[in-house]
Amino acid sequence: MKKHPLPDIQAVDILIVDDRAENLLSLESLLEDLPVNIVKATSGNQALSLMLEYDFALVLLDVQMPEMNGFEVAELMRSLERTRLIPIIFVTAINKDEEHVFKGYITGAVDYMFKPLNADIIRSKVSVFVDLHKGKKSLELATLENEAIINELKKSEVILKKRDRLLSGAHRISKILLEASDVKMALDQSIAAIGTSASVDRAYIYKIANRESHEFKLYASWSRGQNVSRVIAINPEVSFQKLSRWIEIFANGNAVYGQFDDFKPDEQFYLKSKKIISLLMVPILIKGEVWGIIGLDRMHVAHHWMNSEVTVLQSIASVIGSAIIRFQIEQENENSRMELKSVNQELEDALKFANHMAKKAEEANEAKSEFLANMSHEIRTPINGIVGMTELLMDLDITRDAREYVEMIKTSGDALLSVINDILDFSKIEARKLDLEDINFDLRVTVEDTTAIVSHRAFMKGLEINCLIHPDVPSLLIGDPGRLRQILTNLTGNAIKFTDYGEVIIQVTLEKDMPSFVRLKFEISDTGIGIPKDRMDRLFQSFSQVDSSMTRKYGGTGLGLIISRRLVEMMNGKIGVTSETSKGSTFWFTIVLKKQEMTEIKPSPKKIIADHCRVLIVDDNHTNRLVIRLQLKSMGFQMDEAYEGRMAYDMLMQGIQDNKPYYLAIIDMQMPIMDGETLGKKIKSTQELSQTKMILITSAGLRGDSARMKDIGFDAYLNKPVKQNILIECVQEVFSKTKQNSSEKKSIITRHTLLENKKRNIQFLVVEDHIVNQKVIIGMLNKFGFHADTATNGREAIKALEKKAYDIIFMDIQMPIMNGYETTQAIRNPETPIKKHDPVIIALTANVMKSDREKCIVSGMNDYLPKPFNSKELQDIIRQYISVIEKKGDSLSTHLTLDDRTEKGEIYNRNELLDRLDNDEQLCEDLILSFTEDFTKRFKKVREAWHKKDFSTLGMLAHSIKGSASLIEACQIKDISVKIEQEAKKESNEKIDVLIEDLGRAFRFFNEVVKTIET
Repeated sequence: MKKHPLPDIQAVDILIVDDRAENLLSLESLLEDLPVNIVKATSGNQALSLMLEYDFALVLLDVQMPEMNGFEVAELMRSLERTRLIPIIFVTAINKDEEHVFKGYITGAVDYMFKPLNADIIRSKVSVFVDLHKGKKSLELATLENEAIINELKKSEVILKKRDRLLSGAHRISKILLEASDVKMALDQSIAAIGTSASVDRAYIYKIANRESHEFKLYASWSRGQNVSRVIAINPEVSFQKLSRWIEIFANGNAVYGQFDDFKPDEQFYLKSKKIISLLMVPILIKGEVWGIIGLDRMHVAHHWMNSEVTVLQSIASVIGSAIIRFQIEQENENSRMELKSVNQELEDALKFANHMAKKAEEANEAKSEFLANMSHEIRTPINGIVGMTELLMDLDITRDAREYVEMIKTSGDALLSVINDILDFSKIEARKLDLEDINFDLRVTVEDTTAIVSHRAFMKGLEINCLIHPDVPSLLIGDPGRLRQILTNLTGNAIKFTDYGEVIIQVTLEKDMPSFVRLKFEISDTGIGIPKDRMDRLFQSFSQVDSSMTRKYGGTGLGLIISRRLVEMMNGKIGVTSETSKGSTFWFTIVLKKQEMTEIKPSPKKIIADHCRVLIVDDNHTNRLVIRLQLKSMGFQMDEAYEGRMAYDMLMQGIQDNKPYYLAIIDMQMPIMDGETLGKKIKSTQELSQTKMILITSAGLRGDSARMKDIGFDAYLNKPVKQNILIECVQEVFSKTKQNSSEKKSIITRHTLLENKKRNIQFLVVEDHIVNQKVIIGMLNKFGFHADTATNGREAIKALEKKAYDIIFMDIQMPIMNGYETTQAIRNPETPIKKHDPVIIALTANVMKSDREKCIVSGMNDYLPKPFNSKELQDIIRQYISVIEKKGDSLSTHLTLDDRTEKGEIYNRNELLDRLDNDEQLCEDLILSFTEDFTKRFKKVREAWHKKDFSTLGMLAHSIKGSASLIEACQIKDISVKIEQEAKKESNEKIDVLIEDLGRAFRFFNEVVKTIET
C-alpha cells in the first residue's frame, strides 16, 4: 500500500512583529535556544504578507506600531480563514491598564505580556505553543495517512470484488461445461457468465475460420442489456492479418489487453473501427494450436485490466479448450455411443465409489507389499541355495570343465538375483514403499567394501580399479549405507561393463560442510566406450538403455540408473553424467548425510619410526600412487614416488648413497618394462638394499603367488583394491616384525593373516530349518576359519544355549515349532534359563521389506542379512560384529565375577527393604515377584521405544522402573533407570543404547542375587 511521505515537523516557524529593530533582536536572542525558526516583520502589512507564505505556530505582536497597530493586525488575522487560528501573544511596554489588556484579548490574543520581558516566562510560553503546533501537525498528518490507508483499502476492496465476481463466473462456467451436452449452447451460456461477472459491455468467442489469413467467425456473444442503444453490434467476422503482434501473442498462448492508448497505431485503428476503448483477448488453445479467442470490450468507460482478471480469463479459456476437446471426442465417437455410455456409466460408478476406493488404497498398498515380500521370499530362498552351493563348489578341487559349468551356474544365479533385486526395488519405489534407514556407519568402510565387491570383475577384464576418498571427507556419518552401496555398485558395475581397457576410479570429495550435515560428491570415472551426446537423454529412464543393442551385448534390465536416481533424490542429492565417445564417462552424484556426534576422538595411526622414515611408492598408475599416499598420510612418513621399476631401483640406490635409505617400498605388480616381481628380486639380490622391507600389491593375484613372493623376500602381499585400514595394519605389522631365527621359516603378511590375527574364539550358532541353506552358511563359515553349531528350529536353539554361551547367532525367521522372533524374545528374556542373554543375533530371511527388518529389530535382534547372501556379505557382517565383541570385551562374556557385577554399585539391599517392611518376609517375596514380572514387560517396551526413538515414552518407562526399583531396593536398576530418564529428556542418541544393555544386565544380576538369598 502506498504511503504519503511525512514532512519534517521538527522545525516550527514563529513570527515576531515590532517596528523597532532593537526589539526584534532582543526578542530573537531570548528565543535562540528553542527549536524554532524565527521570522521577523517590522510592520503589520509585512506581517500579514508573511502569514500567507508561512504556517506559523505563534505570532509575538507589538501593540504600538505606525500605520497599523497590533490590535488592527489581530482583527485582520481573525477575519482571514488561513490565519484566524494562529495564536497571538501581545508584547508591549505601555498601556498596562485592564481596559487596554481586555481589548487585546477581545481581538483574539491568547496572552498579553509587558516589556521588559522575563526570559524564562517568554521561553516557557513559546515552548507551549510550539508543542501544541507540533501536536496539531502530527494529528493532521495522521489523519491524512489514515485517509490514504482507507482509500487504498477501498481500492483493494474494489479489486477483490472484481476478482471474486470473475472467479464466481469461472466457477459457473466450469459447472455449465461439465453438465452441458451441446457445445454451442454451453459456450453461449459461458460467454454470458463471463460478460456478467467481468462487468464489461460485450463478451464474445470467435472461432478460427482460415489459419492462413487469420480470419475468425463469431461463435458465441453477449452484450450488456441494460442500455441496448449504447451497445454496438458485434461483427460476425474479424481478421487479424494486419495485426502481426497479436497473432504472435495468441500463438504463444498469451493475452492481448489494455486501454486504447496502450496499443500501437495499427492496433488503435482496429479498436477505433470497433469503437473499443478497453480490450482483453485470450486465445483458446487445443493441442497447442489456436482454436479461437475470448474477447471482452469496454466501449464507454475505460477499464484498467488487473493481472488477476487476465489470469482468470486465461484459466477459463483453458477450461473451454478442454470442454471443446471433450465435445469433439463425443462427436467423433457418435457411432460408438453405446460404448461411450458404458464408459460414462463406469466413470459415474468410479466417482460414486471414489471415497470408498481411497480408503481401500492403503489396503491395496499393504497387499502389494505383502505380495512383494512373499515373492521375494519364495524366489530368494532357492537362489540362496544355488548361489551359496556354487561358491562352495568353486573352492573344491574339481575338473576344469566342472569349474566352468559351476561358474556359469553362479553367473546365471547372480544375474537372476540382480534382475529380481532391481524389479523389487523398482516396484517398492513406484509403490512409495522404499524407505531409507538412518543408522551410524563408516563411509570409508562402505566405499572400500563396495570397491572390493566389484574389483574381481574389473581385474578379470584387466582393468585398474581404485577408490580415492579425500582426507577432508568425514568417515563417521548417519544414513543408509546399504542404499549408498547399491548406488555405487550400479554405477561402478556399469563403468566396468562398458570399459575394455584402462581404469575405473571411484572418487569421494566434500562438497559442503555444515554444522550437522555434509554434502558429498561421488564420481565414478572410466576410460570406456563413452556415451553419444544425442543419446544422453535416454539415461536415468525406466527400462531404457543408450542403444537397444546394449541389452544383447552387455545385458541388464535398464533399471539400475533409474533406481540410483530415485535413491539419490531420496538422499536430497542430484545425479548426472559427463561423457565423450570413445574416451570414457564420469557418472557423479551428490547426497546429504548427517554427521555422527563424536564422543571420543580416535587416535591417529602411530608413527612407525619417525617423521624422517622414507617410503617409496612404485606404480605406473598415477591414481594408484595418489591413493596410497593419501591412505598413509597420517602415519608421518616421508613419501616419494616412482612410476616404473628401473626408476625405483635407482632411487633406492641413491638413498643409500645419500645416507637417507628408504625403509619400505610399496610396489605394484603389473608394470611395463620391469614388473614388481622382477624389481623385488633385484632389490633382494643387491647387498645394500637387502634389508629394505617390501610390500607387493597386485590386481591379478593367483593361488601360489604369495608363496612365490615370500621366497623372493617380500614382507607382505596384498590384493587390490587395498582398504586404508588393511594397508595401515599391514605396514604396522611389517615394521613390528622381529628378526626371525635362521631356523624359523619366514612368513609373509597377507590380508588373510591380518584377519586371522584379529580372530578370537568366537562361538557361532546357526538356527536354520532349510538343510541347503544350513549347509551353505556352515560351509562359508568353515571357509573363513570359524566353527559353528546348528539348530533346525527355535526350541533346539534354546536347548543349545542352555549348554553353551554363543557369541553370534544366525537366526532364520520362518521355522516350524518356534520361529525366529519367538526364539529371539526368549533369548533376551532374563527369565529364560540360558547361559547368555546378550549374544549378537543376526536375522536370516528372504523377506526384504522394511517392515520385516523393523520387526526383527523390535524383537531384539542386532542386525539383518537378507537371503540370498554371498560369502563377501557374510564375511563383512561377521567382521563388523567381531569388532563390536572386541570393543565390549568382557561385557559379552557370561563368566562374570562378583566384582564385575558390582562394578556399577550395590545390586540389592535386602536389609533396607526388610526394615521398611517390618521384617515381613512373605511381603518381601511378593514384592520381588511382582517387580520381576513388571520389569520383564516394561523392559520389552523400553527396547521398542528406543528402536522407534520415542524419547517421551522411553523417559516415562524409565521413570516407572526407577520408582518400582526404589521401592524394593534394586539399587543398580534404579541408578541406571535414572540415567536413561535423563538421557531421554535430552533426546540423546549416544549413551542410551549402552545404558539399556546395562539395565538388562543389572536385572540378571538382581535375579542371581535374589535366587542366592532364597537358596
